[in-house]
Formats: sequence, structure tokens, C-alpha cells
Amino acid sequence: MKCPKCKKEISHNTSFCPYCGTLVRRDSEEKPILKRCKKARKMRIILSMLIALSVSGIGFFWILGIINDRYSIFPFFYRQSELLVDLESETVYLPVKEEEESRFTVRALTDMGEIHLCEDKNTVVSEMYDDGTHGDEQAGDNIYTCYIELESEETGTVRYYAKADGETSNSVDVYYFSVPTEEIINEMKSIEGELSEIESGYADENGYVPDEKLPDVMSEISDYVRELYERKQILDYEINDGNVLFRFHSGIPYLYSPSVEGTDEEGEELSLSVITCQPYEGTYPGWLDPYLELPDQTAEKLDGVFGNCSFSSETDYDGEEVTLSLIRSFSSDEIILWHGHGGYSAEYHSILGTGEMFDWIHHFGDAVRGQIVWLSDGRAGITSKYIDEYCGDLSRSFFYLGTCKSGMDDVLANSFLNKGAAAVTANSDTIFTVYDLLMIQSVMNNMTILNQDTENYHTLGEALELAKEQYGEDDRGYGIKDSIAEVLIFGGEQAENYRIAEYEKVDEESLRKILSEYTSEPVLNFIYDDFDNNDSHEAIAFCGREDEVDGSYVGIFYLVTGNGVQAIRDFGGYWDTGKVFDFGTEKIFAVTQYFTTGGITFYYQIDEDTIREVDGSGIGEGLYQDEQGRMCMTDSQYDASVDGSGHTWNVYYFYWDDGLKEYGGTAITTDEFRQYNGADDILAQIAADGYEVTSIYQRKNGIININCCDGIWNKNVRVAYTDENVEVSPVTEGYFYEEGIIKPALNTEIATY
Repeated sequence: MKCPKCKKEISHNTSFCPYCGTLVRRDSEEKPILKRCKKARKMRIILSMLIALSVSGIGFFWILGIINDRYSIFPFFYRQSELLVDLESETVYLPVKEEEESRFTVRALTDMGEIHLCEDKNTVVSEMYDDGTHGDEQAGDNIYTCYIELESEETGTVRYYAKADGETSNSVDVYYFSVPTEEIINEMKSIEGELSEIESGYADENGYVPDEKLPDVMSEISDYVRELYERKQILDYEINDGNVLFRFHSGIPYLYSPSVEGTDEEGEELSLSVITCQPYEGTYPGWLDPYLELPDQTAEKLDGVFGNCSFSSETDYDGEEVTLSLIRSFSSDEIILWHGHGGYSAEYHSILGTGEMFDWIHHFGDAVRGQIVWLSDGRAGITSKYIDEYCGDLSRSFFYLGTCKSGMDDVLANSFLNKGAAAVTANSDTIFTVYDLLMIQSVMNNMTILNQDTENYHTLGEALELAKEQYGEDDRGYGIKDSIAEVLIFGGEQAENYRIAEYEKVDEESLRKILSEYTSEPVLNFIYDDFDNNDSHEAIAFCGREDEVDGSYVGIFYLVTGNGVQAIRDFGGYWDTGKVFDFGTEKIFAVTQYFTTGGITFYYQIDEDTIREVDGSGIGEGLYQDEQGRMCMTDSQYDASVDGSGHTWNVYYFYWDDGLKEYGGTAITTDEFRQYNGADDILAQIAADGYEVTSIYQRKNGIININCCDGIWNKNVRVAYTDENVEVSPVTEGYFYEEGIIKPALNTEIATY
């Protein structure tokens, strides 16, 4: 289904477009019908009785009017409120006979008194609260909340809505499903087979869909899924960029993504390859999953900070991928982050468990020679002798051996050092997994940070000390066991002083040279600044070309540091040259892309040679300071008239507080507005001009927005307020009205009230 306003593809199971917020009015027959609940059958009986009474002379439409006004038991007579909106439930899909508590929230755009959550035919199930209790996060923010228990003995749909003072919110459907039968399972398998058949028509001899055929296969798959929905063979669907998600009537979601072969990246030859090895990935309990991601996240950080480090999926080895042949391939100029299980014996010293299963025939010779040990879990473990025998030159490589007892003595570490490794970090005894993984991340992350005393990156020794300050000298406090494990550095003073890279201060000329070695495209803009206030300058550059026909620009924005070049984003079409906003403690870079009727501004923050997009990026046009020093952003809309025509640019207000934040508007009543001196004059002027006030929002930055309408045109008035007076804001002086409708916030995710 497409949004009637922005024309983007949206889910059929939504009341509001997630892109532009437009209300989507759905025909009740459009949605596939599930088995009706018992209450629905009862309602049909009641309706039949009412019709019979009307035939007897009571007056059918009179009865319906009374019922609708006083009891509102027929949802299909509801006029959806524009003042009670955004009803949501944390849970919308449940198995039958399983109880689950769900949180419901609804937003009131004006003071509406008591608000109730109702089920199906006007059955009140709970009062909703805006006082900070019953799950409500913030009192007085006009977001009403309640918790209710959801449960059903049979499959079907239960509809919920919020109601207050005759106003009814959008509805939310909760679906209940039972375990699918064999027949249903076969139907799902049949649909899955049809999807595979469609894809096979586009796949190459290896079963992968070539890049040039991806749009075609996605188009045909999307059409097929739409047909399934129209035939009521699926409950709902969602077409995304690169995949299609749909839900069977059994409640089981299915995600289709085309089979695409991986590509090899090209670029400059980097001097250090970062390798992560987790041979026991997948064998730990589920609660450890977030910690098990730390080695890969650390490797990505090294890749992002240091121009001489490279990490990708090609160097990320998990489970059975950690083979003996991989270990034999270790070479010079590598960083190996190893996490898994290990052991120790007096004869073999420290042992590393691999992801390869022990083979009695192929591993026999190495086992006899003490290079491979058959572990109790059936895997092959390696000793220092395996490194001695099979590994080649390991010059300048660094090994972090995050296993139990990997550093119980120096034998295993020395096998790497003797091959030329610069440093080895290992654990002194049996170590708790959480502490082990936290230390891997902390030590490596600290090596990406500048030591202000030395004006260079932290050494391995300095990084380890900082990690111990953060997580403890050893693993005490992370559990109970007989031994205590700490992280040790092997390799002497050279290892203690090991740095991943040397930091060199760079000037603008050197950054331009680094950029010229990365790309030959013309430099159309170059902003040189200390973006993260760390006494080290960086640059943001736009490289590309100008279209000779329409004057637009096509190219790429780059972050340039002493460690290399990072692409920020591709930009096509019209753009501005970008600017830097200095908030004192932080600086952000802003660049705007322009379209026919407006623009979108993107914001970026730089921290230790890495760049990230700021929350609030891509929601409006520009940041600028008005005459009073307020940070403003405009929003491009078609809302000057009630029919949605007439282009407007409305102003919203922002500030910086450890991130971009917005001054959200809190709805106040006309009576509350009248408490300010001068308010009556403003309201009288609005009324004299034939307008009716529809909503008033007060912001903590001293601005009040008044929305009003004359039935044809939407207007708003901006006024400034103090503790005692209300007066027309100087930014609108001489022009009382502005076009369009002011919303409580441009971006509710970063708005504060």
C-alpha cells in the first residue's frame, strides 16, 4: 500500500505513514479477516435486535445516534479524533493462551480530561495516566499510558482505542495465533517454494542474483507478495529497500532477501590487517551475546581510527572457521584478537582450542609430536609447538590471546615472539568471560586515544593500565572461583611501548596532500578545523564535479585526518558548501541538500578521527541563529490550506546538550494562555480576522506558537513570552500571521519539554 500524500510504500498494518505522518484511512474490508472473537458474534446479535426494534417503530437512526453519542459501541461510526492520536501498543502479536503485559500509550493534543483505553465495543479496560505512574514516563507531557494483560483463548483480532470526551483515537489491533497445523505449514512451504522459483529465474550458475538483475527480481517478488495479500493468503506485508517482509496467517514472519554474492573491496594497501578469531562463538549462553560482539566492534574501531588498519568480514573468523590452516596463515603486520577457550598442562603448557574437530588420521602425526591435542569437546587444540612448526614470519604483529591460562607461563607467548611478533597479551589463569571480553575491548580502544602528556597514542602498557582502572586489576568481582586471573604483557619493554601507529600533527597543506593521494577528483570545498577540540585539526572536503547543464553538484564528502580519508556520504543534486556550528564544547558540521521545494540538512560530529551522524540529522532544513540568538531549523510542508496545498516553511527551535536537542512544545489551553499580559489582545486580533484557535504550544525557550484556521487557510502566530508579559515576537513584527501548522516538535525523538 502507498501513502496517499508522500506516495512511499508502507505497511498495510499502520494508521499513520512513518515517513510523513499522514493519517491512512483503511477500508475495514481491506485487511484480511481472521477468525472473529466471541464478542463480535455477540455484537451481531445486538445489532440484529436493534434493527428489529427500529422496524417496530422506535426509529433506527435515532437509536444509532443515541448509542453512538452516549455509549459509542459501534467502532465503524467513529470519527477518528485529530486531538487524540498515536495510540500504540508494545505488543501486537501473541500466541493464544499465553498472557503478556503490554504498555499502551496515546498522545493528546489538548487537555481532554480522563482518557480510557477501550477494547472492541466500548469495553473500558483501563484508565490511562499522564502523572508519572502506571508506566507513564513523564508527568504532564500529554502522553497517556497504561499497562494491561493481553490474553485470548482463541485465534482472532481484538481492537483497542483510546477515548475521551467523545473523541476517539486511532485503533490498534492485537492478533492471536495458534500453533500452525501441518496443512498450514505445507502452505507456507509452498509459498516459500514459489519465491525460490521466481529468484531462480534471475540467478546465475552459482545461485546468486547479479547486481544488474536485483531491481527486476525485487519487482517481481514484490508483485507476487501483493497478489498474496489481495488473495488473503498472507496477513500483511512490507516492502523495503533490498528485502520484502510479510507475515503468514499463522503469525510467522518471513523475510525474503535475494541471494547476492559478496564483493571484494579495492583501495590502498594497508600495513596492518586486523583479524578476529572466536572459535567457540555460538557455544556460550545467550546472555553473553552482547559481550561476544566486543572483539568485532573493537576491530571495527581500529579500522575506523587508524589508516594503517583494515578489518572486514573477510578477516572475521568464528566457530569452525578458526581452522588449523588459518593459524598457519598468520603472517607479519597483523593484529590478531583471539577469544575462546584454552587450557594448560605441565607438558604442553598453554593450549588454544580451535574451531576444527580433531581428526585421528590427519592429525595423528602432529598429535604424537605434541603440536596438537585432542580436546574433550572433540576439537583440536594447538600448543606452542604448532606455532614453532608451522607459522612463518610474524614481524610487527600483535597477538591478544583472550583465553583461559594463555599466559600462565611465557612458553606460548614466546612462540609468537620468537617469530618476530612485537607484543603478546595473555591471561594468567582461568578467566571470567565478561572480564576477558571487556578487557579486550578496553585495551584496544585505549590504544586509539591520544595521551595528552606524550602527544601520541597510548602505548600497550598505558592502555592496559587504563583498562584496569576501568574494569579492575583482575577478574575478582565478576564471579567466584579459586583462581584470580589478570592480563599480562609479554615481550618486555618493547612490548610495553608498542603502539599501533605514531601520531603526527598535521597542517592544512598535509591534509590536502593526503586527500590528493586518495582521490583525483577536483576539490570543490575544504573546511579545515579542530572539530573535536583535541588540539588536532581535521578537514571535511567535497570532491566531485559541477553539472554543466543545470549547475548541480555530484560527488562525495570526506573526513580527512592524519590517519587517512573516510567517505562521509555521496551527494547528488544541489548542495551548500557546508558550515561548522561551534557550541563551545562541541562542534558539528552541517551540509544541506536542496530540492525543488526545500532542503534537508545533515549534521555530523567528529570524535577522535571518527565521524558519526548526529541525532536530528536529516529532519529539516538548515540551522541558523535568529536576531535573538535562537538556533532555528525550518520544515518544508504543504499545509497552508486545509486541503493540504500551499507550501510553507515553519520554524522550530534547537540547542546543544551532549547532542542536538529540540525545544518541544507543550500544549496549553486558551485559558492558560490568557494568564499572560497581552494575550487577550492577540486572541482578539485572531478572532477579528475570522480565525479560530486550534492549538497552542508553549516552549521553554520563550516562544509560544498559536495555530488557527478559518476553514480554508491554516495560520500560526509566533509570540515571545516572559514571566509576566506576552508580546508579538520581533521575528514576526509587522507580519502577524505565518502560513501553515506548527507541530509540537519537528523530531519527537530528540525533543525536550
